[in-house]
Amino acid sequence: MKLKFINKIFIIFVLNLSFEILSFPIPSSWFGEWTLVNQSKIYRQVQFLSNQEKNKFTFYELSFNEIRKWEELRIQGTFEVKENILTLKVEKCTLYGKKDIQKRWALLKSFDCDHLTWEAKFLNNQISLTEKNNAFENFDLNLVYKGNATVLKVIHQDAQELIAWGIEAKKVYKAQFGKDLTTAKQIPILSVRDSTIYFQTQKIPIQYIEVFQPKAKSFFEESN
Repeated sequence: MKLKFINKIFIIFVLNLSFEILSFPIPSSWFGEWTLVNQSKIYRQVQFLSNQEKNKFTFYELSFNEIRKWEELRIQGTFEVKENILTLKVEKCTLYGKKDIQKRWALLKSFDCDHLTWEAKFLNNQISLTEKNNAFENFDLNLVYKGNATVLKVIHQDAQELIAWGIEAKKVYKAQFGKDLTTAKQIPILSVRDSTIYFQTQKIPIQYIEVFQPKAKSFFEESN
């Protein structure tokens, strides 16, 4: 009798845990952007993934400063979901920089940051993040995509070029096209450079682009 009761409690616990995780979209990509002084920009993206062992997140922040020029902060860690609150525990932090957005990123430093913990409340496709040690200001991100594809934010578009930025951009280096999330129109890829991808420019404004990595044609190609 005791064993049946314990099994029932365990099943209820697992179902509740599964419901909490399923209520938050995993995998998913969330974005935010802000205009700074002198029309400079700061972009942020968080990607949430799950595997058999644990839930993982990756946070990227792209910023521009007249003195330091372009910088990209990359943070990785794990997260837990309870009710409508996520707890993000940081494990690794690196900072990259470059003078020209067209160049490749150069590692500036890696630093200890496992003391950082974000609390993220999510409601109506938006998450509000608070760092418990006040290492970051509070900020909000919007849900842009549910799924495993690489999703990028367009950071520059004119008559000559279209540049999009985001986590895992370099993983789709073999792709030939991206897809406008709004119209589903295919957009040819010109080149991939770390976390930025250059696309053929378009007449209409583009906000977000979805890119899938083509499947390997053979075992040998997949293992390279």
